[in-house]
Amino acid sequence: MTHVAIRCDATPSGGIGHLVRALSVADAARAAGHTVVVAGSIEAPLARHLLAESGLEVTAAPEDLGILAAEQGASVVHVDDYTIGADARDRVRAGGALLSSMEDGAFGRRPADVVVDSTIRAERVGRPEDGSGEVLLGIAYAPMRAEVRAAREKRVDEDHDVSRGARVLIVMGGTDATGAAGTLAAVCAAAEGVAHVSVIAPEHGWDAVRAEAGEDVELLAPSPAFLERASAADLVVSAAGTTAWELACIGVPSLLVAVVENQRAGYEAALAERIARGLGTLEQVRADRSAATAEVERAISDLRAMRSWTPVGREKVDGHGAER
Repeated sequence: MTHVAIRCDATPSGGIGHLVRALSVADAARAAGHTVVVAGSIEAPLARHLLAESGLEVTAAPEDLGILAAEQGASVVHVDDYTIGADARDRVRAGGALLSSMEDGAFGRRPADVVVDSTIRAERVGRPEDGSGEVLLGIAYAPMRAEVRAAREKRVDEDHDVSRGARVLIVMGGTDATGAAGTLAAVCAAAEGVAHVSVIAPEHGWDAVRAEAGEDVELLAPSPAFLERASAADLVVSAAGTTAWELACIGVPSLLVAVVENQRAGYEAALAERIARGLGTLEQVRADRSAATAEVERAISDLRAMRSWTPVGREKVDGHGAER
């Protein structure tokens, strides 16, 4: 039996995507008979909720990963954090462990004993040789939680008739650090063919959402129930981070927004592979909301005509990346 220490943070400024991905890896590790501890700064309320539900032990993270490995008696340290440096493998090995490292293209890239880059098309782009051991590239390795796979099965059995108007869900990450939710809510509320707009955003940002989108939008606090809401929605407008791949796996029609720079490559690849459609970067949406509204209307029109783009995403993101 191997003991795995997972190093990641979940903060209001950095979001919870790294933790969500790490929890999927933890699920697969425990299913394989290993023990797991999470080490990091877990500050976002939803992140704390998810960790409590997981039953995983959480500990503070020493700056030196070698110390983390030694203190925990870990055989493997799995890192999902862009800020940790290129000397991580040497430090982890000094602590008697191997390094497993998640990266997204050039973001978080470092030498490791096992490297995982689960961005779409990563296997085509390749990766510079840096002495890493096993290198796993491509969306086939996208870690998905058991809850995502359950939502995927549920979605198959549901009827989504948008002829009387679409139910649109907006989610800009677990913390909405850029305040994008209000902008996208206003875009969708202005679109013809939208019957109802729901927005998942931290409660401290609700007044800002209402100021941009009006009082008619439904406001929901981030919670694990997001997956149920997403499964039931006709269309989801999402940041192009971890959630985008969860939506593809579930089979929900999505319109993506590249909210921050490290999402741009994944956003462009998702559109090129026809896994999702897009509204552009957040800056582009804010500069021309009418163009974004028109794109929402085109998406609803295609869904009414039974021209969904979800089959490609369901095929490419099958939910078993963490096991692989």
